[in-house]
Amino acid sequence: MKKVVCLVATCLCVIPISPTLDRHLSSPLDSKWTIMIYFAADNHRDPEIEATLEQMKVVGNKVNLVVLVDGRENGDTKYLFLDEGSFVKLKWIEEESNMGDGHTLYNFLNMSIGMFPADHYALFVLSTHGSGWQGLGVDLSGGSIRDLDLLDMKEYKAVLSNITNQGKNKIDLVAFDICVTASIEVAYQLSPYVRYMVGTEEHDFGINEYADEGYSLGWNYSAFLMKLRENPSMNGEEFARCIVKSYRPGTYTFKIFDRYTAPKWYPILKCYTTLSAINLSGVRELVKSIDSLAINLSQESKKLIKNARETSREYGKLYRKFWFLPFCVYKFHLDPLGYNCFVDIGDFVEKLGKYSSVLSSLQETIVFNKTLPTDHSHGLFIYFPQYRWQYDVSIWYPFPKDFISYGQLDFSKSTHWDEFLKNYLDLE
Repeated sequence: MKKVVCLVATCLCVIPISPTLDRHLSSPLDSKWTIMIYFAADNHRDPEIEATLEQMKVVGNKVNLVVLVDGRENGDTKYLFLDEGSFVKLKWIEEESNMGDGHTLYNFLNMSIGMFPADHYALFVLSTHGSGWQGLGVDLSGGSIRDLDLLDMKEYKAVLSNITNQGKNKIDLVAFDICVTASIEVAYQLSPYVRYMVGTEEHDFGINEYADEGYSLGWNYSAFLMKLRENPSMNGEEFARCIVKSYRPGTYTFKIFDRYTAPKWYPILKCYTTLSAINLSGVRELVKSIDSLAINLSQESKKLIKNARETSREYGKLYRKFWFLPFCVYKFHLDPLGYNCFVDIGDFVEKLGKYSSVLSSLQETIVFNKTLPTDHSHGLFIYFPQYRWQYDVSIWYPFPKDFISYGQLDFSKSTHWDEFLKNYLDLE
């Protein structure tokens, strides 16, 4: 029996699993890529499972594709391998997995890398309720926000550190098909263990949701996986670029009760989608420049900072600003209720009118950025709550119960940004 070592807090436990890959499956010994799809759809993305997996069937020929998918039903967790155009079910360790738990992610990666060796590895995390540095990958096992469990940044660090042998064997690419993922805090947390990252600063949309321009707002899996099939020798940067190039940014006009087009007086009228590929080896230089920015901002006038902050591009506006109001109120998408804690780094610095070194470092870090011509999204956002009572509060307050605080992030520990926020918001 093969054994998988998995993290349990600071302890290690051993889980027996089935033997390695059955030889009747066509897993080439000289695979260039192993694509690992972590599809956490125990939420409103459940209806997309079948259509999304259908798009992925185009891959093949020196590319392994393995999927762990969990939907809304109890006992529906499946571990799949794409074998000659059809998904074959492999043995998984349990009938129902919590996809918001780091143990599940660890077991999936460990088993997949062990059974499907390749020259390059890519992890795709598909889910909903993306919360930037607060968590990416959600499981609603009870069907309610009260049962929400998020994969937080401490879990990603623990899992990826163990999987990559403390960064000695980096994963080539991690791609987040989730809302508000392209965060400097997330990028920095992953940077010791991953070479490239793909994510969106804005709210993400699935393949069943359409732009005002008429096309699907979801990721074009068939297009970029076909490119990988045609050129399996591409490296991590080329694959990351390919994903973003295949994406079509657009606008989405919100609807009242998901049916009636929002009128002109509707404050949050449109969402402008975007996607970016990030070179994580360049993140450290960017973080150094942001650290210098934070130190210098403590000497600037609050009026200058406030004006720049209030006119900068914001993300995650569909989330809650007032955590004490019921969720049903947010069905109306009124701007005064909109979450306003995630701000585009480039746009904020441009509004300041100085600190060009941050822009230079940002441009070096962003491999490719896809936006509409009128959108001021530069590829990465930073945490900058507008009001003091918003600081370090969960988007889903009072859930999850084990909420990770901002000060626990590697980014906060390595820079003076957290100190700047506390000073600016008069928290010290």
